[in-house]
Amino acid sequence: MRRILFLSLFALALNASGQSGSNWLGIRGGYTSGLEFRHFFNPSNSGRLLLGLRERGLLLHGLYEIHNKELFPSNDQITFIYGAGIHAGFQTWNETEKRGTFYFTEPVTGFAAGIDGLLALEFDLGFVPLTAGIEVKPFLEFGGSHKIHAIPWDFAFTLKLPL
Repeated sequence: MRRILFLSLFALALNASGQSGSNWLGIRGGYTSGLEFRHFFNPSNSGRLLLGLRERGLLLHGLYEIHNKELFPSNDQITFIYGAGIHAGFQTWNETEKRGTFYFTEPVTGFAAGIDGLLALEFDLGFVPLTAGIEVKPFLEFGGSHKIHAIPWDFAFTLKLPL
């Protein structure tokens, strides 16, 4: 399924026009994987919605991002991005209960919400209207299977193309 999605996005990128737009669509592959939509408010600020899959659940992330091309002044294809946001959704996990001498395992679904940070480097490929990036999105989450869950290393690879 991921290969089909990747090939479809790549084919769309090859057919897309070379003009950069204010809306981008992408995929994220990492601990939290999913589809993302980015809207640029101006050239240096954007908002991102990520529909992410993690721990047998579905989470919607909203992030505010600041883009800085001046970190690498000799190369205008590399952009440093940082930001923060929130997320909410549900997760499913198994709980085991002992009844007499038997153990029963049942799936449980619960609400989870939290805050996110973001540090990323994105590279504009230039020969096609496609951006590849690496990012880390640390988060602190309440609810779900862990009750309180902090992950500082949610690393991912991203691909985005203009709409």
